[in-house]
Amino acid sequence: MTYVRQPCHDMIQSCYYAGQLEKCEDIFNPSLTDEGICCSFNKVKRDFIFRNP
Repeated sequence: MTYVRQPCHDMIQSCYYAGQLEKCEDIFNPSLTDEGICCSFNKVKRDFIFRNP
C-alpha cells in the first residue's frame, strides 16, 4: 500500500506554520489508518508509540 499511494508533499501545495512557509515533507507524515494511508501532522511518532521499555 505504501508503494502505490501519493506522497503527502505531492498532495499538499504549500504549508505555513506560524506564518512561515515550511516544507510540507517536514511537517506531514504518512500514517496507516483503517481507511488507508493518511497524511497527518502534530502526532506522536510511530517509534515512540511502539517502543519497548
